[in-house]
Amino acid sequence: MAKTTGRYAKARRIIGDEGINEVELCDIARDAVYDSRHKEWISAQAIVGLDEAFTARAHLMIPKEHASILYSWAINFQFFNEEVKAFYKDSKEFPEGIFSSTPTQIM
Repeated sequence: MAKTTGRYAKARRIIGDEGINEVELCDIARDAVYDSRHKEWISAQAIVGLDEAFTARAHLMIPKEHASILYSWAINFQFFNEEVKAFYKDSKEFPEGIFSSTPTQIM
């Protein structure tokens, strides 16, 4: 299994990994969604990857009070404007679910 790195590495859990309690994680996710029902949300879309052989359309939705995180995320990728939409349209399409949670393994 690939090592997870980054700011939230110790908090990351992937359903299906050994030792992960799926019921517990689903309870946490359900409670988080319910608790956030009255929050105002903002979202952004971007293109990840600059090669037509592999680009991905990424979406991020986040509570409005964390707008600076969304801005920081968005400036790291290509904004989804008309030029980028055309580039993305011409990129190779991959069936959804073809990639596993391990980046080096293709299902």
